[in-house]
Amino acid sequence: MKGMQMEFDYLTTIKEYWNGASDYYGETHPEHHDASRHPSWGLWHIPESEIRLLGAAIRPGVNLLEIGCGNGHDAVGFARLGANVMALDLSERQIARGIPHPSVNYVCSKAESVPADDGTFDIVTCDHGSLDHSPARLILPEVSRVLKPGGVGVFCVYSPLAMMCFDIESKKLGNRLLSPLPRAELHYNGEVTSSYMSHGDWIRELIDSGFVIERLEELRPCTASTEYFGELVDLEWARKWPCDMAWVVRKRD
Repeated sequence: MKGMQMEFDYLTTIKEYWNGASDYYGETHPEHHDASRHPSWGLWHIPESEIRLLGAAIRPGVNLLEIGCGNGHDAVGFARLGANVMALDLSERQIARGIPHPSVNYVCSKAESVPADDGTFDIVTCDHGSLDHSPARLILPEVSRVLKPGGVGVFCVYSPLAMMCFDIESKKLGNRLLSPLPRAELHYNGEVTSSYMSHGDWIRELIDSGFVIERLEELRPCTASTEYFGELVDLEWARKWPCDMAWVVRKRD
């Protein structure tokens, strides 16, 4: 993957990719249509009830923003726990596929400019959504803006190790390091952009955006996991090494 300069129109690239891939993605991931299995985290859909990344923060009446919501399986899961949810996605096609729920408001927008006032939300989540494709340094300050002081953010993204082991030809994770340590820049593989960083870059960007880091969870498949994301990584790989990680942060008061 090649690093991209910021004048590259990455937002149009992301939108066109997901508008084109939405139907196929929905057909090949039936687990996204069963809202009873969500909210969950990571490639292996570890239930929030098990891993408790939000814990007591998710409760009836909270205002929650999900960035990169896809068809809204997690958004509906959060709503079933009592949250009032704004589910945001850049792709019109993904929004059109959104699972209906009276407490979920689907909004087609970029995460770099959320259509909400300062301090609107108690919680902001991203589970392999906008932060997989757009620069964190442009999204995290906006997340901080719309969060209330003391509000919670949970951001689940690919691990640096997974990105270093990704084979661009086979589009699989292998057992060898194939790329240098990820830098805080945008990458383009000819289809869609990817954004990933080292742990050090994540820490710097989170602190600079006004967050206190409370927890870093390197996710592993639970016992009941099946190969939901077999097109990228198999269970054997993921049980040896973390393929994704979740940052739990709180906005400074």
